[in-house]
Amino acid sequence: MQYMLDLISAFLMGASLLLIIFSVMLRGQEASIGVTQHAAARQGVATLAQMLEQDLNNIGARQPDNDLAITHLALDTSAAAPYYLAFWSVPDTTGQARLTCYYWEPDDSVAVYVGNVLQYRPTYRVERRLGPRPPNGSTCPNWAPAGFGPGTLTHFHIELRDAQDNPILDLAGADQTRRIRVEAEAVSPLGPSRLIEAARWQATLAPPNLNRTD
Repeated sequence: MQYMLDLISAFLMGASLLLIIFSVMLRGQEASIGVTQHAAARQGVATLAQMLEQDLNNIGARQPDNDLAITHLALDTSAAAPYYLAFWSVPDTTGQARLTCYYWEPDDSVAVYVGNVLQYRPTYRVERRLGPRPPNGSTCPNWAPAGFGPGTLTHFHIELRDAQDNPILDLAGADQTRRIRVEAEAVSPLGPSRLIEAARWQATLAPPNLNRTD
């Protein structure tokens, strides 16, 4: 009888040890997944930031004055999506000015944990679009995409500001733009600690062509 009890005890101890090993392995796997997801979010935001900085710092390229730099916009987030900003820039190595546009709208949602509370946040599809050569009168919503933001963007915003730091929401005041604020955030939704792992980027740009004094 004692022999059977010893066998059962040894079996239970072995099973407990295996459960501990599996638990450690699972936590390690979850941590690895979380690190990979967060790295992907950071890389996605960094790539988008690089593209935005290049385009927006070139805004107004080859245009004689600010009146021609920004061609159309829809940035008022109190209005319905989509939102977009179209402008003249030099988007490639040809050195030729071309109409360039950033276009974004809610696309899907992602589940994220805030502490132990599961929340759903909207994600945004951000597209970089290039206008036709030569321009044919069409507007940004009709142009073909030429680049995309990361798929887990939970926040994206572009804001135009004048010399007094007042927001500009319509094309009538676009020629007064002196600074451009950009914000982006991407998340890795299922980290091992059940916390939001967010990669954020924000910048205030002062494009040289919009701040000329000549």
